Amino acid sequence: MAGRCLLLAPSDGNKPCVTGIAGVRLSERTKTQGAGPAGGIPVSDVVVIPVERGPEIDSRTAVVDVPADAIFARLVDPRRHRELDGSGSVRDGVSGPDRLRQGDRFTVGMRQFGIPYRITSTVTRLEDGREIEWRHPAGHTWRWELEPLDAGRTRVTETWDNTAGRVKLLYQVLGVARRNAAGIEATLRGLPSRVGGRP
Repeated sequence: MAGRCLLLAPSDGNKPCVTGIAGVRLSERTKTQGAGPAGGIPVSDVVVIPVERGPEIDSRTAVVDVPADAIFARLVDPRRHRELDGSGSVRDGVSGPDRLRQGDRFTVGMRQFGIPYRITSTVTRLEDGREIEWRHPAGHTWRWELEPLDAGRTRVTETWDNTAGRVKLLYQVLGVARRNAAGIEATLRGLPSRVGGRP
């Protein structure tokens, strides 16, 4: 079944597919009619699926029982990024605008490999309520895409894109891509418990 795109609902054909179990690929734009155990897309316990977007890109998607506006409110306020993070690397010590706009810079306290540090990123893409991306000083980007669904649910896709990264060899030695993939998965799985329906 590798290379086959299994569409559970009509797709516009322009979005990448996501890899499911045993090589079955599900459309990233798959709708949620009949979602749940009967529809084959469990929602209560979050299922995280890798998205194929090319080399040096790690992207994962999940449907969560959290309204898109609750997630976006945290994404555009860097002081609330820690509320989303499942990796344990995002800390306090934030400076920057209360609400991010394209071109804004913001600084966040971080901790990885037991080392605390601060990183200043630049917002490179923003579509209100739907998408935000910021660029790390090392050249890679983090992107969040939100697709509001029915009953207050959201399809959330988080992407780490190291295509333009400037320290690829160092990241390879440190296993950064593997760590980031695990962090993305933990973040998506934990969104219902950390955010829920809270504003």
